[in-house]
Amino acid sequence: MGLIIRIRPEAGGFVAECVDFGVVSQGETEAEARANLDTAVAQFLESADSAEIASRMHVNIEDLQGRRRRHVLDAAPSTRSAINRPNSAS
Repeated sequence: MGLIIRIRPEAGGFVAECVDFGVVSQGETEAEARANLDTAVAQFLESADSAEIASRMHVNIEDLQGRRRRHVLDAAPSTRSAINRPNSAS
């Protein structure tokens, strides 16, 4: 998933914002602000429920849950085929 990130100088440091989730962090350098934002977004995703994530992304919760199901279903056949693939070295 690609997220929109904005980093701007402010008051002797930098402010980093994940526009999609409304998560903001800061740091003394641009790199530090980005690293802190990465941590803040990860913590948001770990603690927020699906409805909160969907509302901040401006999507319908059913669409978000459907995407998750499709990703699981899409991944399953390739996993099975990799497991069941005969070993050509034998």
